[in-house]
Amino acid sequence: MKCIYTQHDYSSWGESASFLVGETRNGKRSRILSGLTLTITPDGFTVTNADGDTIRQGMATDVFKIVDSMTVELSGPLKLVTPDYRGDYEDYQNIYGVGRIPREVKSNWYVYSESPPEDAKETAIGLIRFKEQKTYEIHSLHVAKRLSRKERAKYIAEYILDRLHANEYATVSAVNFPDYREVEGVRMYGSKYRHKFEQCRLLFADALLRKSNVTEVFPDGQHYAIQRIYEEEIENENNEKGDD
Repeated sequence: MKCIYTQHDYSSWGESASFLVGETRNGKRSRILSGLTLTITPDGFTVTNADGDTIRQGMATDVFKIVDSMTVELSGPLKLVTPDYRGDYEDYQNIYGVGRIPREVKSNWYVYSESPPEDAKETAIGLIRFKEQKTYEIHSLHVAKRLSRKERAKYIAEYILDRLHANEYATVSAVNFPDYREVEGVRMYGSKYRHKFEQCRLLFADALLRKSNVTEVFPDGQHYAIQRIYEEEIENENNEKGDD
């Protein structure tokens, strides 16, 4: 760059915007901080603007450390390109920026389990993630040891937390679980059995038979038609009291 200066744009109401402008030796001018893209490779990073000019480069490869080290305020969205991601930096931060942003997006879950016999050496759990009338994830989980009610609650809370985006928190309705708030970002509420838990109960039963884990994600969601398989039991299904 031959020179760098600040350009002020004015409207009839006064100054409306300011831009950092660079001018090359051949007279080409561009807004230096317009249309920035951060590209990261195993060898380092470069920051380029809309005209393809390199604004900054270095050897760092950590997205958040690079962004935090920027000494100028971004004037628009930052594009991000890494070996595993291509898109807006804001979306990347919403997914991976744990601790950097508040958890404000609600994620809904149902879970079903039963207390294993005292001499059992396994625990089964059925879990779904849903929104409105659609199921987006199913989890049929088998744990090769006996877990108490509280241990099951901790196990599931941590399992769900690992699946949340950085900006999400989970609300979990759980049959045969206590209320549980000891994992930040996950709020678990003990519930009586209702037909809405049928899918979870089938996943629980499948895990007992299969003795392994099965997980499936449905990006567009799937509708599960309740079959009322456990109709005769529903009136007697209650949360267990205390720990086992």
